[in-house]
This record gives sequence, structure tokens and C-alpha cells, in this order.
Amino acid sequence: MGVDGSLDAVKVARDNAERAGVGESVQWLNEDFFGVNPMECSMNAGLLTLNPPYGKRLEGQDRGLYEKIGAHLRRYYEGWQVAVLAPDESLALALKIRGAKFWRIRHGGLPIWVVMARI
Repeated sequence: MGVDGSLDAVKVARDNAERAGVGESVQWLNEDFFGVNPMECSMNAGLLTLNPPYGKRLEGQDRGLYEKIGAHLRRYYEGWQVAVLAPDESLALALKIRGAKFWRIRHGGLPIWVVMARI
């Protein structure tokens, strides 16, 4: 399932999936992440990758956003593996995900953190 609050982002992702030959395998939702409960969507636990706005897409860094993401993951994604991108270590830690592993990589030219864990 691909989810984004931006209809334009969903269209771009859908087009990319079609070009990659996997478009038929993905269900798309134009929805805010915080409005999605995987149990209500009849989704089995799996891998959730989350690329929240940061850097050029978000003026300043928002600790509250990352705390809210972590709370949503803990509430609705028990049993899931998650990979969340964060612009710096303090926001990665703000997710408050127990047992998380952290990797520092470059993404789109920006240095970021990848937070991996099972919820």
C-alpha cells in the first residue's frame, strides 16, 4: 500500500510503480498517514517505510511530528517492521521506538538517519 496526503505525490508514485512493472501490486491511498489504521484496511503486519517531510520539504525541524509518528506506530503497527527516515539523530530518537537500530546515510544529497525496528 502506498499512502500520501498529497494527491500529486500519489500520482507520481503510482506512475513510477507502473514504469517499474509493479503498479498492479500496490493499493494507493490519498490519505494522511495519521488517518491510516492498518487493521481497518485489512492489512497484515509487514514492512512500513516512512519518509516524513524534512530538510527542503519542511522549514525547521519538528520534534512534535516525530513524537506523533512514534506514538502512531506504537499504537497501530504492533508486529510490523518499520524504517523511518529522520534528518538528524535527535528527531530519530524522538520516535521513542524501543530496540531501534540507526544508520546514517545520504538521501537526495542530504545526510539523514534511518531508524529500523520491529514495533
